[in-house]
Amino acid sequence: MASEIRVNKIENRSGLGTVTFADTGVDLTGIVTATTFSGSGASLTNLPAANVTGTLPAISGANLTNLAAANLTGTIADARFPATLPAASAANLTSIPAANVTGTLPALTAANLTNIPAANIVGLATAGFNRSGGFPEGVTMADSWRIHTDFSNNAQPISSNWERSDLSPWEGYLGSAGLTESSGVFTFPSTGWYYVHYSHDFRTSSDVNWVYMGLELTNDSGSNWSNISYAAGNNGYGDGDTTYHLSCQTTIFDVTNVSTQKMRFYVERQTGTVTTQGNTARNQTCFDIFRLGDT
Repeated sequence: MASEIRVNKIENRSGLGTVTFADTGVDLTGIVTATTFSGSGASLTNLPAANVTGTLPAISGANLTNLAAANLTGTIADARFPATLPAASAANLTSIPAANVTGTLPALTAANLTNIPAANIVGLATAGFNRSGGFPEGVTMADSWRIHTDFSNNAQPISSNWERSDLSPWEGYLGSAGLTESSGVFTFPSTGWYYVHYSHDFRTSSDVNWVYMGLELTNDSGSNWSNISYAAGNNGYGDGDTTYHLSCQTTIFDVTNVSTQKMRFYVERQTGTVTTQGNTARNQTCFDIFRLGDT
C-alpha cells in the first residue's frame, strides 16, 4: 500500500502562500511557478495578450471586432466571397481598374469629365449641344433679298424697293434670324464671317460709259462708309436700242459688332438714263448672304 499524507492546508514558511485541500480539488493562493502546465485552459481568464505566443489554432473569428485593416495581410481567396456581393456603398472605393468595370453605367452627369477624345463621341447630338470652337459648325444663316420695283439712275444708298425673297422653294431665311433692313441699311443677326453674292440687272438706251452697283460697310453706325466691292457695266456708245446688262460680284467680310457694323448698296452711273430692274416674282437685282462661321 502506497504512503499518503492527508492534510487540509499547507502554508509556506513566510505565510504568503497556501495550498488548501477541499473535497472537490486544490485551491492555491500566491504565485505558482512551474516548468510546464498540462490540462484544459477553458476557465483561464485575464491572459495578457503580450504573453500569448505561437500560432493560433483554426477557430471561428465570427465574434472578432475592431480588426485594424493595416494588420490584415495576404490575399483573400475568391471562395471566401459570396457569388453575389451584398448591396453596399462604394463611396470610398479608389483605384478601381477600368477593365474591371462591366455592365451599363447608370444615368450620371458628365459635367466634370475632361479630355474626352472626339473619336469616342458617337451618335447624334441633340438640342442643347453647344459648340465652343475647335470644329466647323456649317452655315448657320442664309438670307436672300431683291429689288421688287424698277427705279432709274443713281441711288446712294438704294433706300427703297427692298424685299426678302419669299417664293418657293426659297421662303424666309435659314437660321434663327435673318437680316433686318431700314431705309436700305442692313443689320446683321449675329457676328461672324459673311459671304455676299449680289447682281445688278439694268437696262439703258443711252450712251453710258460705266454703271456701278457697289457694296458699302460701316464700322461706326453709319457715320462713315467704305466701298468694299462693286459690280460694273457699260453701254459704250448708245445707238438708241435698249441694251440689257447683268453685273455680279462676291465678297467676304468679318462682322465683329452687330451694333456698329452695317451694310448697304448703291447704284451710280456716269451719264444717260439707267433703269435698275426689279421684280417681285423673281430675283433680278438682288443679293444672297451666308454666315460661314464664327468671327
